[in-house]
Amino acid sequence: MGPVSHSTMSLSVRPQRRVLVTKINRSQSFAGVNSTADRPFRNLSPFTPTVSRKTGSRVSRMFSMSHKSPPPKVPQPNRLDEVYEALKKGLTAYLEVHQMELEKLSTQIRESKRNSRLGFLYDLDKQVKSIERFLRRLEFHASKIDELYEAYCIQRRLRDGAHNMVKAYSTGSPGSREARESLAEASKGYKEYTENMCLLENELESQLGEFHVRMKGLAGFARLCAGDQYEIFMKYGRQRWKLRGRIEVNSKQVWDSEEMVFLPLVTEFLSIKVTELKSLANHVVVGNVSCETKDLFAALPQVVAVDINDLGTLKLSLEVTWNPFDKDDQPSAASTVNKASTVNKRFSTYNQSPPDTPSLREQAFYNMLRRQEELENGTAWSISSESSDDSSSPQLSGSARHAAHKPIVPRGKAVDSGLEEAIGLLGSALDDYRGQFPELQPLERELKRLEEMLLQKQGIFLSRASSISLTVEHALESFSFLNTSDMEDSEGSEEDPLHDESGSEASTDPMTTGNEFLDKALVLHLNNCNRLLLKLGTFGPLRCREMYALDRLMREAQVLEIVCQLTEERAGAASSAAEVVQFSTRKEGVLPLWDCCVEVPNVYTCPVERFLQVLSAQYAAPISERHPGLADAVCVKLVEDVMNRRLPRRPGSAQGEQITIFQYWSHFESLGTLVLDIYMMELAEEALLAQNLNSDDQDVVLRALKRVPEGRLKKEGLKALSLLLVEGNSKVVSAVSAQLRSLAENPRFRQRALVCYLEQLEDEEVQTRVAGCAALGCLKAKESIEQLVYLCQTDKEPVREAAKQSLMLCGEDGKSAHRRLEETLDSLPRIFAPASMASTAF
Repeated sequence: MGPVSHSTMSLSVRPQRRVLVTKINRSQSFAGVNSTADRPFRNLSPFTPTVSRKTGSRVSRMFSMSHKSPPPKVPQPNRLDEVYEALKKGLTAYLEVHQMELEKLSTQIRESKRNSRLGFLYDLDKQVKSIERFLRRLEFHASKIDELYEAYCIQRRLRDGAHNMVKAYSTGSPGSREARESLAEASKGYKEYTENMCLLENELESQLGEFHVRMKGLAGFARLCAGDQYEIFMKYGRQRWKLRGRIEVNSKQVWDSEEMVFLPLVTEFLSIKVTELKSLANHVVVGNVSCETKDLFAALPQVVAVDINDLGTLKLSLEVTWNPFDKDDQPSAASTVNKASTVNKRFSTYNQSPPDTPSLREQAFYNMLRRQEELENGTAWSISSESSDDSSSPQLSGSARHAAHKPIVPRGKAVDSGLEEAIGLLGSALDDYRGQFPELQPLERELKRLEEMLLQKQGIFLSRASSISLTVEHALESFSFLNTSDMEDSEGSEEDPLHDESGSEASTDPMTTGNEFLDKALVLHLNNCNRLLLKLGTFGPLRCREMYALDRLMREAQVLEIVCQLTEERAGAASSAAEVVQFSTRKEGVLPLWDCCVEVPNVYTCPVERFLQVLSAQYAAPISERHPGLADAVCVKLVEDVMNRRLPRRPGSAQGEQITIFQYWSHFESLGTLVLDIYMMELAEEALLAQNLNSDDQDVVLRALKRVPEGRLKKEGLKALSLLLVEGNSKVVSAVSAQLRSLAENPRFRQRALVCYLEQLEDEEVQTRVAGCAALGCLKAKESIEQLVYLCQTDKEPVREAAKQSLMLCGEDGKSAHRRLEETLDSLPRIFAPASMASTAF
């Protein structure tokens, strides 16, 4: 096969606590797969470490007994499209590389036939046949993936069609029994297609092969010193790899594990956490990053470099080799037949019917819709039967199409902001959670109102009597991809005028509120709703993040209500912030600041960098005068609070990001009466308090504790207090405990502290979870007993011990819960050691 060449690439990541998706940039040296736009990666050779093995070389495989993950509950079609494209690119590169090797060997055989020994030619011939077999297997594998993806696309389009039918029947008021049956049948179809997509997504994931990851070491110039010890923890879905290493003299590194096999996943990202082990009780997290993996589908081994810390001075060097076949994937005829029969049984619409015609299940669905149409409107739409098969796609009869056609009023060309697609995606996502969360009902209601209003602005004014029939007709267009090619041939000349007629209706202007800047702001909020929906139902019994996501989704419903009013009353036109939003309480200076940041006619969005510049120009001087060095941190803190997420710490990383006026309004609306100048000074004092509480100087910490302002002790300050309970000396711990108990006598402060410390129980850092347990014990929070018991059963040893100690401080109820917990744990068979339990809070 020849020597194996390598490609070098960089995983450019940002160390943050929350999940960050980062792209892999591949160097120009990797021919055949890389793009010309990729930037070259700096050569790692000057500081690439040497790795020696502590024990014998071994390759670990996580979940080797059953690595197949269960099908997802909600399909992720956009993500699957990205992974499929990357996978196809990788398979194409694999084919090209082996085809080149095959041509090289064939040329070598032709040149050596006359003058070489028979044994040499025999070896070459064996290699050629081996590569030919591999190429045939690879081509079959690629066709199988294409087949699965095609089936997935069909199910997606059927699902979209069923969703449109549900919306069509939900728009009106279905009073008849047939209408209710139609709605139930459409909903049943939508659910079935969703399940099919999830199963196909899971099946496609099982065909992604394997990532063989080999540890090459840490690289960090002067950052690494002899004697330093590090722990690296990688998490990829349910797969985990933990390894420890030590830096020795002459820059050598000794690691207790060298290789790992990860099974690629569609929706997960590779999380890497590096910890420096300084002593038994003092571990420092160097970095915690999350990386994109879809670009690892490459034909040749790749050396990747991951920036671990903020400045990029410490890198993790890994060698990744992708094998397109799973170890358990045997290309025998029996296994192929078994897999095909499984797919056939489940997806009758895919294999048991011709690819362009609906199945019997869908045929009954169309017949039901036809009956409903005849009963409600007196117009019939028929199933075409020109082919020999009964099951053909639905076509509106000529009379019905002429009756439904409306003249299109010509309008000016509008810019497509993606608003219609964003509304459709959010509507589909909300359907997946329908009935599970009552808090989502206001959002569903406002989204439906907004969509109807925007459709009317497009010129689709529907009377009550004909609204259902026309909506159903538009929904049926979702199934137009099922039309057969023979129908197009036989009816070409006859259908063209009608096709042009419907095409003119479909080529209307894009959906818009009437103001392109409001459109862009609205799309940002709709996409944010989709991201928040992904946080529902995935975090166990603590459910803090789920509650916060629901709270923010209810605020987004208020934003949609405001947008509807703006669209209805003034077509989105506005020249100042006061014309767009109003506060329920007095907020002096808040709206004028926004007006300084934006330029008419765009009062709806503002670049983050522009907002920071204006904020700094107004408040940097007064803040620096009272609290030197805190101005920039305070300005960034306000922007992060408004956007409800952390900003990248590297200069220029926030370029292109936008703040909307509705985010700005929503943040300040959630606060009480305030004056912006005073509020900024309060933020500065809060930042100063957190800085002093995190100081290494004990005197600074104790002085700060004596002057803790009850009303200004917010999330960062509360977290700093909890960390002092587990990291401070006895004097500091006593002072913090006394201060917390004193402040907790105020019910409002106690409630705020409980929320903060319960949230800490779901933090990614073990030390932060331990600190949250300690703080809840200090407050004797009986309200947290259930959560503490949960941690005692599932978390890592330090967190379990802290949770048990806190239970003992929560009165008789806590002690009783602790006793029941101990009895339960003692009665369980000791199959696993406590240290082997996986943390669910990571």
